[in-house]
Amino acid sequence: MSAGTTASGARVSIVWLVFAGVCSPLGFNVTPALLPPIQAEFALGTDRMQWMVSLYSLTLGLGQLLGGPLADALGRRGVLLAGLAIFIAGSAAAALAPTYEALLAARLAQGLGACATLVIPRATVRDTQSGSDAARAMAMVMLSLAFTPPLAPLFGALIETWFGWRAAFVACALVGMATFAGALRLHAETLPRERRIPLRVLPLAYGYVMLFRSWRFCAYACSFSLLNCSFIGLMVVGPSYFARAHGLSSNGIALAMLAAYLGFTFGNFAAARRVRRSGVDRLIAAGVFTCTLGSVGLFAALAAGSLSFMLLALFLQALGTGFAFSPGIAGATATLPERAGTAAAMTGAIQLGGGAMFAFATGALDDGTLLPHAWACLAACTVAGLLAWPLWRGRQRRPVA
Repeated sequence: MSAGTTASGARVSIVWLVFAGVCSPLGFNVTPALLPPIQAEFALGTDRMQWMVSLYSLTLGLGQLLGGPLADALGRRGVLLAGLAIFIAGSAAAALAPTYEALLAARLAQGLGACATLVIPRATVRDTQSGSDAARAMAMVMLSLAFTPPLAPLFGALIETWFGWRAAFVACALVGMATFAGALRLHAETLPRERRIPLRVLPLAYGYVMLFRSWRFCAYACSFSLLNCSFIGLMVVGPSYFARAHGLSSNGIALAMLAAYLGFTFGNFAAARRVRRSGVDRLIAAGVFTCTLGSVGLFAALAAGSLSFMLLALFLQALGTGFAFSPGIAGATATLPERAGTAAAMTGAIQLGGGAMFAFATGALDDGTLLPHAWACLAACTVAGLLAWPLWRGRQRRPVA
């Protein structure tokens, strides 16, 4: 199956584009089961472990602001290859890191390189398809973001159990090398030189300013991003809590975290099936309600000391995030259609940059009980609800093109 033909005659397989997008979610979601052994090896407090998640998330988010324009100016193939090379180098450096500070620097490089695997597959679809074909192709390309997150923690836990936490980063480097080899062979250049846009700072900055002048863009982008914070924050404080409070091993931690990952995946699939019927505004409202319900349930589960109830609450939190995730992106990018690419980059930066700040705060406030995390999640849901309220009142149906 091919994504289509560009003016330059290049063809790119959809199957390849799905694989090309694996590195970014793999590097992000492989870490939960690795945090306790890393914390033990370097004798760190929980408050410092948040950097493992927040640095990668922040770099991945902010890097998209530059990655998209670079791909428009220099072409898709070269930017993808350069990003993969940086990801491989960062993964290898993480595996060999002698200190925690060196490990964080390697995670920063990982996130920077992974930006290309988020930006380029989506840009390639835009190059090669249009209309309903593009929507179908984009949905298929997003499969890497649907299936990799729930599998990556189990993948990391198994490798850590058998070979240690450093081997998980070796595995990331190997996946990056396989992707690099695939890009050399399978990813033809899909953006002809005559269609490239010179990289100019002032027009780019003006485009971002225009987005923030739209209250709808801010409401869509910030509401779903705030719900997503509960998911990212759990990656910081969850592993150490499950190990300490419930005595779970690396494999047990990965299985416990799977409740949240499955909730997010199910929510995404449910939103994709209902978005044309319900509209993005209703789905975001449903996401806010469900995530809030899960946050309240987390308080009850912590009071009861029940791991089963806690996993149910985390599932509901992530389910609500999944309900709002794709509709939030669709609403934000449709606010100013003539700046859809800029809006997509800024939306990704808000989502991941905001998640990084939330992870930092959650890690700093952690007292070993998950109570600070629960309060932070409830606060995020409340603000998300206030931002989404004007959209819900209008109840405008916004189909996804």
